[in-house]
Amino acid sequence: MFLARNLMIAGALAVMAITWLPVTIPPATLSLAGMLALAAEVLIGLSLGFVLQLSFAAPVLAAEQIGGAMGLSIASSVDPVSGAQSPALGQYFTVLLTLEDLGFCKKGEGGAFVASGAIAPGGALPVNTNGGGLSCVHPGMYGMFTLLEAVQQLRGEAGARQVAGAELALCHGNGGVLSSQVSNILGTEATL
Repeated sequence: MFLARNLMIAGALAVMAITWLPVTIPPATLSLAGMLALAAEVLIGLSLGFVLQLSFAAPVLAAEQIGGAMGLSIASSVDPVSGAQSPALGQYFTVLLTLEDLGFCKKGEGGAFVASGAIAPGGALPVNTNGGGLSCVHPGMYGMFTLLEAVQQLRGEAGARQVAGAELALCHGNGGVLSSQVSNILGTEATL
C-alpha cells in the first residue's frame, strides 16, 4: 500500500510538472526563458528520479514483506558457512543491485562480494546455479527458469550444479525498467 501510494504521488507530480512547464528551446540559454527551461528540465528529472528510486526500493520492500510473513529475514536465511541455501536471482545484469537491495551485502559492497567468489558454485551464497539468463537460457522472461532451478536444487535433482544441503531458495526477478519486482521463497519440508 505504501509503495503504491508513493508511486501514484510521484507519477502525478511528474505529469503535473510536464504539463505546467512545457519545454521549449529558449532563444538564449542565459536568458530568463533559458533559466526557466533549465529549471523545468531539472524538476522533471527530479520527479522521474524519485519514481525510479521507488522502483529500486521495491526489492527491499518485497524482501521485508516476504521474510516478515515467514518469520525470517531474507539475508539471514542463508547459512554463509555451509552455503546450504540457494537463491536464484533473475536479474542477470542487475545482480549487484539485487544482492545489495535484498540485504546479502551492504550498499556499494556488491562488487567486492561477487569478486570474493561468494556467489560462485561452492561459495557462501551460490547464485544462478544454472548459469543465469546469459549462460543458461533467456527467452525474454527468465523468471520462470529461476523457479525451475530452485525446485531442482531443493529436490536434489540439479546434477553437477547441485548445492549440497539446499533447503531454502529465493527466486527474485524484475521486469520493465526495474519497475516490477517479484520474489518467491521455496523450501523443503524441513523449512516448514
